Amino acid sequence: MLFNFSSMVLGRRAIPFQTIASHKGSQQSEHSNSIHMTTYPLGYLAACWVAMEDIHEDAGPLVYYPGSHRLPYVFSHDVGISTDDFRDRGYAAYAERYEPAIKQSIAEHGIPPQRFIARKGDVLFWHANLLHGGSPRNDITRSRKALVHHYFAEGCVCYHDLSATTSAVHGAVESLPTCGASSPDIKRRSQIVRS
Repeated sequence: MLFNFSSMVLGRRAIPFQTIASHKGSQQSEHSNSIHMTTYPLGYLAACWVAMEDIHEDAGPLVYYPGSHRLPYVFSHDVGISTDDFRDRGYAAYAERYEPAIKQSIAEHGIPPQRFIARKGDVLFWHANLLHGGSPRNDITRSRKALVHHYFAEGCVCYHDLSATTSAVHGAVESLPTCGASSPDIKRRSQIVRS
């Protein structure tokens, strides 16, 4: 069902890319998946969060910002993170520049958060650019067992914006360029050549 629904919303066959299993709230700052799992063309990633148990409001439920997927994408070059910064400082540069920019965008657009207080078996699907994160764990004794699945559309180019590296290419590439080398010091290939 998850695969079929993801294929439907992506408009082409979904390719499983990454699954995260968790047993506690992440308390992760708000972000878009697009800076971590980027596609060319943009927006060809769907994600879903599956509750493996009833999620208590004090367990740090997933928080998301309805409508935020319509905001402009924010990438590393938009917030001044070069590939050298990311290579040298890793996610410290991300926390210093990207996370505050996302919080500022949420505040400027006045988007109220929604918490996903799920029942066991509930599923939340979202677009690659939807801003989301993990709310605070008010009771650290409570678990938040969940699976998060990420699916790319077949034929798109997949890359990691922060490091400007291609992640994977699944299925027919249809002569799409590798895009995502947002830093001017990274050469852009004009075409993917399959071996």
